[in-house]
Amino acid sequence: MNHAAGGAHNFIPLCTSIGTRQRCSARQASLTKRQLLKELTAMRRRVNELEQAEAERKLAEESLLESEERYRTVVEHSNDGVALVSAGEHIYVNRKFLEMFGYEKSEEIEGKPHSLTVHPDDVETVVKYDRKRRKGEPVPSKYEVRGVRKDGTLIFVEISAAVARFLGQPVTLAYFRDVTHRRRLEEKLRTMSIMDELTGLYNRRGFFTLCQHQLKLAERTTKDILLLFADLDNMKSINDTLGHQAGDRVLIETADILRDTFRGSDIIGRMGGDEFAVLAFGAPDATSEVLTARLQHNIDVLNKRGDRDYRISLSVGLVRYDSRNPYSLNELLSRADTLMYEHKRQKRG
Repeated sequence: MNHAAGGAHNFIPLCTSIGTRQRCSARQASLTKRQLLKELTAMRRRVNELEQAEAERKLAEESLLESEERYRTVVEHSNDGVALVSAGEHIYVNRKFLEMFGYEKSEEIEGKPHSLTVHPDDVETVVKYDRKRRKGEPVPSKYEVRGVRKDGTLIFVEISAAVARFLGQPVTLAYFRDVTHRRRLEEKLRTMSIMDELTGLYNRRGFFTLCQHQLKLAERTTKDILLLFADLDNMKSINDTLGHQAGDRVLIETADILRDTFRGSDIIGRMGGDEFAVLAFGAPDATSEVLTARLQHNIDVLNKRGDRDYRISLSVGLVRYDSRNPYSLNELLSRADTLMYEHKRQKRG
């Protein structure tokens, strides 16, 4: 009995053990299947994410290409010249830039130093501003330099620039505008403000501006200076009898006589109406007698030509500027004017 009982006792655990192993195997199989399903789901999700990312990347590339194409189109058709400069060389220029500087192909510019299109005296200005810009230091938003076209012609260009990135590298993005016409117009207006249109001499404003500067220099250098004041005789009679066209001709010829009498460094001006003034600088022969004799000789030569119905005659007054006892320009003109009227009275007498 005890043996049978003992045998039965041993049999039950064995069966239990076998059942347990079967249940464990089933459980493991179930766990493995769930894990596989979970991993497959994760993989499917990852694939979907990758596909979405790829779609977004393609869309981004298409958008970028579209943006680049749109930007290139805008740049190529810009009214301003556009250039990308890296390490001192042009790496890209647009059509307007080529047209502005007289080139036909971009290959003539790209890969060449930016100094190719800048006047040598202005290259340092461009380099200095570019260096400051890269350091984050303040620079003018716009500045002007002289540009050099392919044929050597000089133009004036206005430059505005900024630091940008191209292919991962820092570059200078510069815009160029041709302001030559504006500069020439401004120069013409400046010239008109100090020049007499009829005779080409300085007008009263221009004469005063230049002479006051020279008198200040004379105070420091003790330079010998003579001031001549001249007035045309019988100008009213010429206008009344021969007309203002003849009067204008007299003024022009008088201006030419003064140019022939004095040197290019002397300042000659039409002070208004039929009055002229000359500031003559320290020539060895610049004495009152020598200058007045030379002036009268040139007047006589013109009057002998005989191709006009009038004679040119000038009354003059001439004073010397003494740097040790200086007078203002107005005082000098007043003294010369007094002497001129004395000369006119003598001639009438």
